[in-house]
Amino acid sequence: MNWWHGVGAGLLMAAVAFGAPPKKMPEGMQLLRIQAGEPDASGWVAATSTGGCFSVKLPTKFNDIAFTDPAPSAAVAKIFTIGGKTPEGVKFSATRMLYRDKEASHALFEKGLKANKALTVGGKKAYEMKNASSTATALAHIVLLDPDQLMLIVEAPKSQAKALETDAPKFFDSLLLNKP
Repeated sequence: MNWWHGVGAGLLMAAVAFGAPPKKMPEGMQLLRIQAGEPDASGWVAATSTGGCFSVKLPTKFNDIAFTDPAPSAAVAKIFTIGGKTPEGVKFSATRMLYRDKEASHALFEKGLKANKALTVGGKKAYEMKNASSTATALAHIVLLDPDQLMLIVEAPKSQAKALETDAPKFFDSLLLNKP
């Protein structure tokens, strides 16, 4: 399984996090909570992953999803996502991917690190990825949790691109890793 398969699985989880539950859930996927959380005085919602051992703050209610890959040969064994979409169409997601093979996780992470801006997040190696199209723009932080990886993604329609400057830093800085 290459890096894009892991990202693809994470994006599938994020798609479910933003929309209505699909009529038929993929094998291994669980919707743990839908439209959970209440905004605090600042309008942000504290979101804790049920099984992913992390939490973030989002400017919207969130969905909490878990996925266990039934294929024993898959590089990623489990995925935990929390995410939501604002009324303006800005999407926030945090996805933890639990890898079966530490070396595969490190190799994929290092490949991404070489092509992107290096960061440190909570004392852990990380990198920032940016992407833009004619209709949307996205900013992601990928954190190595050894052997896991955690992806924090903010995606906005071009009309809401300012959210990447204002809300993305607050979202990224809110990441807390919890003990299992």
